[in-house]
Amino acid sequence: MEIAFKEDPVGVTLTFDGWTNVNNEQLLGTVILTSEGKPYVWKAVDISSEHENYTGVMNKTEKMLADLKKKEIAICAIVTDSASAYAAAWCRLRISNRSIILAINYEPPIVASRRQVGGEPTLLHEIFEIINSPTFWNRITDISQILDPYCKLLNVLQRDKARLFQVIHSMGYLVQFWLNYSDTSLASKIIDRLEKRWNEWEQPLLLLSYLLHPEYRMEQFNKSVSNINYSEFGK
Repeated sequence: MEIAFKEDPVGVTLTFDGWTNVNNEQLLGTVILTSEGKPYVWKAVDISSEHENYTGVMNKTEKMLADLKKKEIAICAIVTDSASAYAAAWCRLRISNRSIILAINYEPPIVASRRQVGGEPTLLHEIFEIINSPTFWNRITDISQILDPYCKLLNVLQRDKARLFQVIHSMGYLVQFWLNYSDTSLASKIIDRLEKRWNEWEQPLLLLSYLLHPEYRMEQFNKSVSNINYSEFGK
């Protein structure tokens, strides 16, 4: 990945976006875009103590820029959202990094209204028919139940202290969820996609993180699988 960044003929674009997870932690995520438009997730840092404090945000951003410079990665632009602390930090950084283009995604407040002042709010008949149907709410419930385990896992894996063995926990949790799901046809398709994703990952590294865990070791693996052992991973 870093080689692709270094060899980019134009330079890469840093995109920043902040969000708050369910634990009310303020996170700042960074995605790097190549000149060909390929996105790469770079890192996410906890800025809870610096939230709404542009100086703290600026310091962490400067450190990130310095790290990329040490890796000889050229940055041609920075894109961020319009949060006040972030925007202020980027504007200050532009003074010391004049060669980098700064773009702030600003969305003006909506002040126009489609109904007349004093008029009763109305709803299109087609929309009313949809949301008045029990089928609509049943599907909303189904979607909520499906998304719930994914939200829980993302809340664990997006933290700064996330560990590799937790990725295996998450994958196993999702497989168990779908094995017990009532819609077997949908579950079968999702499990196939999970298997495909698992095959694309660095399996030895993930398995080694689990194997070296002091509480798990070999006890959690299927003993009939002969190629998961210390000798095999030591080759």
